[in-house]
Amino acid sequence: MLEGEYIELTNQLKKKFDENEATVNKLKAILDEVRKSIFCFYGLARALDNLIDDDDDAILEVKTISSILRHELSESVNKMICPINNH
Repeated sequence: MLEGEYIELTNQLKKKFDENEATVNKLKAILDEVRKSIFCFYGLARALDNLIDDDDDAILEVKTISSILRHELSESVNKMICPINNH
């Protein structure tokens, strides 16, 4: 392999690496925004769940829905946090 070919291949590899790095950085930024949203929604669901008094039937239905929402968000948050803590 000639030196010029080697330099050209190195430049192509560098360009590909830079493109991949830019894509990863964009995905990390999107993931950060999704995390913030999930944490916010989880907090709101917990606050709603804590504020609702289940003396009334309608309130009981809202509390049930709120509990389901909180549970699902809790599962999502746990899935997101566990990989973070393991690295």
